[in-house]
Amino acid sequence: MTIDGAHETFLRSNVTAEAQAETLSLANAMEANGWYVYCLGLNANPFSQVSPTFLCQVANDPRSPTYNSSLPTGSALVVTNAADLDQAFQSIAAMIPPL
Repeated sequence: MTIDGAHETFLRSNVTAEAQAETLSLANAMEANGWYVYCLGLNANPFSQVSPTFLCQVANDPRSPTYNSSLPTGSALVVTNAADLDQAFQSIAAMIPPL
């Protein structure tokens, strides 16, 4: 596998880094074309935590350290159990601007 063009050993950390880089690249391209990006994370497993900071970066959420006000502003939500997913999806649906 490669990360940033360099050959890397097939390790979980390298796969995660590559997946995150690809996700950010795609989200940046979408936002550059006027798309809004919304992210929802489920932190039900204490040993496999979703990174709210990463989701905020992907969504161009104002809480992100890389927030760009010239691009569409999305939002990122993280819930801790599956029972909260329906409400989280409803919250995201309410944020989507009308066409």
